Order: sequence, then structure tokens, then C-alpha cells
Amino acid sequence: MGRAVTTFVLVHGAWHGGWCWRDVATRLRSAGHVVFTPTLTGLGEREHLAQWPIDLSTHVTDIENVFRFEDLEEVRLVGHSYGGIVISGVAERIAQRIGHLVYLDAIVPVHGKRHIDLVPPRPGGSFEQMGKAGIGADALPVGSMEFLGVTDPEKVAWLKTHLVPHPMGSLLAPSDLPQDKAASLPRTFIYCTDRPGKSFSQFALAAQNDPTWRYREMATGHDAMITAPGELTDLLLDVV
Repeated sequence: MGRAVTTFVLVHGAWHGGWCWRDVATRLRSAGHVVFTPTLTGLGEREHLAQWPIDLSTHVTDIENVFRFEDLEEVRLVGHSYGGIVISGVAERIAQRIGHLVYLDAIVPVHGKRHIDLVPPRPGGSFEQMGKAGIGADALPVGSMEFLGVTDPEKVAWLKTHLVPHPMGSLLAPSDLPQDKAASLPRTFIYCTDRPGKSFSQFALAAQNDPTWRYREMATGHDAMITAPGELTDLLLDVV
């Protein structure tokens, strides 16, 4: 018998685009799986749309429409960083089409809470920029390579040519999760341990101590798809 084909939808975090999954997507496809790496409105190759009003609902709809127009079912939906908020919103709308949620060093949102409420500015941290930018700003400036955990000079150079400011409206909109449908689905949290600060440790600790979650760790920086694509691919195939 042949290996079962799994469909993955990989959702990037702030400042990134679908391009960041390049090495992981290549490996998953080589293993015979179907992979979609959509880019959220106003980011990556869609940064020319950043002038349009963009909020969290825009980004949730971006991913929901991938399911709709590609006729996807039983999807392994992966969200990195800010993408954790997005995939939770998608689960609220179309949980019946999702087979497994994976939060990769990601925010696990709470109904009615904003991004800035869940990962507040802290001295020396990337999200300190959000406080400096203010709620009237159009976009959050690109975070530091230190925060992203990328140190290889070649990869740093590549990232700097691809990262773009993140639409502020999506970070200031409260999560709309009245039924918390994500909690009814199989869920895995992958914590990247080699990173400065503790911005995501609260989510990792909560998942680690909750028997409804599967919990894994990677000894790499926040941008695991950039720093350790092979290990991340193996882990995704293992947990789902």
C-alpha cells in the first residue's frame, strides 16, 4: 500500500509571506504530500495591497478562501507566530474541514483579546516597536533578526530582502472566538526553545500542562522554517 497523502496549509507569521515555507514545503511535497503556502493580504508578494483596510478578519478570510476554492478537507493547518491567531479564527469558521491544528511557536488567542494584549511590548523586545508605533500607525516595523532567532549571514540577508512591515489593523483587532472550536480539534504546540525573551513561553507552558494538547520542542530559533527546515518537516510529519 502507498503512503497516505496529507494536505498541509502553512500560515506564516508577522512580516513574513508564504515564501518563508519554501524549504519545508519542498520537503513535504517530495514526501508525496499536498502543500499550500498562502500569503496574507498586505504581506510578501501581496504587500501592494497594504493600503487597503486590513484587520484580523481579512487574514482569516484569506485562509478560509484557500479551503473554499481548493476544495480542501481534513487539512493539517499550521500557524507560525501571529499565524496562531489566524488559524484559530479559521477553525472557528470551518472546523469541520480541519484534521489537526499545529501552533509553531505561535500565539494561542483568547476570545476578545488583541494581539497586543497577548504579547505585550517588553523592554528590548520586538513588540516594543508596537508600543512605539502607536495605535494610529499603519504597520508594525520589521522585527529584529535576534527576535526571529536567525543568525546565519546568508539567511539574514535573504530575510531582509523579503520581510515587510505588518498591517497594524490585524494586530489591534480582537479575536472573534466565541465557541473556541479550535479546542475541539486535535492540537499540537511546537515550542522553539533557542530564543531570547519569553514572549511565547506562556503559550508553550499552558499547552504542556494541558492533556488536550500534544506538545513538542525544537532547539532552534523562532523562525524554525528558516533555521531548521529539515527537523521541522520531520516533526510535522510525526505529529500529524
